[in-house]
Amino acid sequence: MEIGATSGQSTASGSSESTQQLFEDYEAFLQLLTTQLEHQDPLDPMDTAEYTNQLIQYAIVEQEIAANENLEELIALTASNANTAALQYVGSTAEIDSAYAMKSDGSARWSYSLAEPADAVSLQVRDGDGRLVYEQSGKSGSGKHDFVWDGISNDGSFSADGTYSLEVVATDSDGEAIAASVTSYGEVTGVDTTEGDVVFIVGELLVYDSAILGFESS
Repeated sequence: MEIGATSGQSTASGSSESTQQLFEDYEAFLQLLTTQLEHQDPLDPMDTAEYTNQLIQYAIVEQEIAANENLEELIALTASNANTAALQYVGSTAEIDSAYAMKSDGSARWSYSLAEPADAVSLQVRDGDGRLVYEQSGKSGSGKHDFVWDGISNDGSFSADGTYSLEVVATDSDGEAIAASVTSYGEVTGVDTTEGDVVFIVGELLVYDSAILGFESS
């Protein structure tokens, strides 16, 4: 499961294709200009102002493409440095902006935050298919609360390791819903940069760096 969104930034350069197209168009333009100059009427020479303007435009575009190539090289270097830096977090516990968590070694861990004090809070753990496997009451004060599920389902059986989500249902004394946000925690087991983005591997979860809220020391 993929978590998070990115800009889709890629180190694949479009400048090379643009440069090739520019050279092809430029050569075609020069051939056309040369042919017209060879066949112009000496008594009525054509106005070359338009061609001069086009030559200037080609020069401007060429400069812009060169600037883009330099920028892409800088982006690639920055991405390489980011990839190297990401490796230091392997083995650390990441806080993830997601309700999905990996249950491994017998437990799964989340935090939830309430916008205001609640009268009742229900913590509902669901499996990968959305089925309710465990439910209990939660802390009702405003702010952030930790919740660790030991993997035991409502029927007393042990749930298999895998991906689970936490849904927090909080209401006030009038039964009105109270906003709740959920984050999860998991150990980073690897880093994937094959698509040009930094993606942290947390069990079965692929977490983009945009969804990482922070790291705990291992």
